[in-house]
Amino acid sequence: MTKLFDKTNYTGQLVNGSPDGQGKLTNPNGSYYEGQWKNGRFDGYGTYRWSNGNVYRGQWKNGKMHGKGTLTFSDGSVYEGDFYNHQCTGHGTMHYSDGSRYEGEWENGRRSGHGTMYNHDGTVDGGTWFMDGLLFDCDSFGTLFDFSDDSDQD
Repeated sequence: MTKLFDKTNYTGQLVNGSPDGQGKLTNPNGSYYEGQWKNGRFDGYGTYRWSNGNVYRGQWKNGKMHGKGTLTFSDGSVYEGDFYNHQCTGHGTMHYSDGSRYEGEWENGRRSGHGTMYNHDGTVDGGTWFMDGLLFDCDSFGTLFDFSDDSDQD
């Protein structure tokens, strides 16, 4: 076992004193990363578990979630799809803890582009999304400008 940054424990392959290859990093708060490393950064396939219970399994590049992966939240919600530079960006599906599901395009962690929301009550909203709000409803062929209020998302 190797101590990194005076607080974390690392077990695995090292090259010139830096993690490189397969290894596991454990933080004092209980969070950990286990997977592939390159030049001291998460790179390749790996799993990160945050101390709050969130878990990411998938591809990493230069220390960030990047490529295909699955992010499971502690409330039971699950995002499966594309990540770019540590954000849900590209095509993905979010299964919300209330039973709702969104399938479609994402940008910087928000529903953005073409997608469909299958609500827990059985209703379906499909169209073009912008910053998590439905901008254009394909069913009515009209502009809704029904932007979500960011204050109720946390």
